[in-house]
This record gives sequence, C-alpha cells and structure tokens, in this order.
Amino acid sequence: MNLLEGIQLHELILMILGFILGLVLIFVFLFSAMKGRTNLKLLYGFAAPLVMIGYPSIQSVEFSKDVVKIDKLVQQVNQNPSDTAAQRILIEEIGTLPKSRCVNSTEALTTIADAQAALGLYDSAKVTIQKAITRDPNSVKAKESQKDIQKKWGIQKNFEQKVEDIKHNMNQLEQRPNDIKLRDSIALHLLDLKAMDAPVRVQQTQAVWVAKAVAVVGEKQVAEELTNDILKVNPKLEEATKLKEEIKSKVIDKKYGTARSRINIISKPKATTTTPSAENSRQAPPKVQSPAPVQATTEGSVEKKLQFQLMPKGVEQLRYWDKEN
Repeated sequence: MNLLEGIQLHELILMILGFILGLVLIFVFLFSAMKGRTNLKLLYGFAAPLVMIGYPSIQSVEFSKDVVKIDKLVQQVNQNPSDTAAQRILIEEIGTLPKSRCVNSTEALTTIADAQAALGLYDSAKVTIQKAITRDPNSVKAKESQKDIQKKWGIQKNFEQKVEDIKHNMNQLEQRPNDIKLRDSIALHLLDLKAMDAPVRVQQTQAVWVAKAVAVVGEKQVAEELTNDILKVNPKLEEATKLKEEIKSKVIDKKYGTARSRINIISKPKATTTTPSAENSRQAPPKVQSPAPVQATTEGSVEKKLQFQLMPKGVEQLRYWDKEN
C-alpha cells in the first residue's frame, strides 16, 4: 500500500508544514554555522518537524497493517465459508476501521468490498468496489474484485428470483393443495436451484423457503436437515423453528397436502423397462397418460446441491459502507 494511502487531509497538511519547518530549521542552522555562530539548541527544534511528519506516517502504516489483516481474514472466510469464528472476527475488524481513512484508500475500499462479498452483501460490495475504481481507475486488484463481485451478484439475483417463484407457487398450493401441477412446478424450481451455481451466501429466510419447498415435494427428511443447518447458524430464527415444528407435527401436510411431486429432485431418474404380464394387463384398470418424466439437469443428491452458506449474524452492520459520504 502507498504510504499516503489512507492519509487524511489534516494529516497531509501537518506533514507538509512539518517538511517546510524542517527546511527552515536546516537553512537557519547552516546559515548560523557559516557565520560561525552555531547554536546547538537549534537541534532540539528538529523534534517538531519529525513529529509532524512521522505521526501521520505511523498512522498510515498502522492502518495498512489493519487492512492486510482484514484481507487475510477475507481469504480465510472464502476458503472456509462455514468458519463462523472467522466471520465474526472479520465483521468486528471492519467495524474498527476509520471510514475517513478508508475512503482515501483504494486498497482499503477494495478489501472492504471483498469482505462484504465474502459475507453475502453483494449489493453493498458493488457500490464499495465502484468507489475504489472511481478513486483509481487503473487498479488491477479493484478491477478483478469488481468482476468477481458482479458475477456473484448476478448469481444471487437469479437465486432470489427463483426463491420468489417458489414462494408464489407455495402460496398458490396452500389454496389448492390437490393441484399436482403446482407441486411439480415447485420441484422444477428446485431442480433449477440445483443446476445453478449457488451464491456464497443467502439470506436465512430464503433458505427456509427452500427447505419448506423440499418438504412440500415429498422430501421431508432432507427438509429437516436443511432446517437444522439453518438453526445452527441462527437458533433464534422464528421461521426456521416454525418450519421444523410444522414438519414434525405434520402441520405442513395439512397446509399443502400429502401428495409427492411426480418429479424426482433427489437424483437423475433412471429409465426402467418393464413388461407387464398378460394377467396384470387384463386386470389393471386403464390409466391416464402422465407427462414424460422430467430429469434433473445435474447429477448428485439434493443434500449436496441445496446446502447454502447463510449470512452470518451481525453482517447487516457492514451495509453502512455503501452510503454516500
């Protein structure tokens, strides 16, 4: 980081005045020496410009160390998104950074934007990284961060839209619990979530809706596991506690019906060929032709595809960085 990164205006003025004062003292000392009137007491006067120049420099160095520390925490959180201790420390450390210094530092703004993205605040991260690029349009690190943040922001928006589609179908299904097409539509939305790249972080309430949808299409065990994961992050989340109780007491069956979706969300359906016996053919009643089975777009279990990292507690306080100064 540049030594002047994060330097505030009054500190810059202090450094300039200290530099000027130092030059004046040097001139006076040399002039006195040339006249043979060397005054050693003048040497004590050099303490003032040294302090005036040194204090802002020391503050800048300490600030740089704090930014580097936060950058390492961001890397730690990205490498292990479930590390709640690192998340908590990261939130606390950012809270200690003086905003007045951060807005004057491209590197600090970039690091804060990366931290916001690592914790799921993609909207805020977009604003913060734009401030960094506005300050230094040639910053390679800021441009790389902006590209990564933009990608994650887009994925999150797609995820949020899919959750809204699920919520809409769930509200309809509550009114028409026997509508199998609605249940199949919810399953298709879940398959879409499996197919897309999940964002690093999702809101806890969004995860609850996904877990509820998984239960409604007939995978209640998986839904319970997802709900338990949510409660591990936030044991006091009312929506998750309520859903867990509804699954356990089967209240969810009364609200949305007990039918399973005709679409398999657990794994890719395997084609099977059966030849009914003549006797069964005679006895079996005629069946209404059902739609062709819809296959999952990705392999793997729903447990692996629908486990999302949730936004940690206290992360909302970091949104203040996207406010105009």
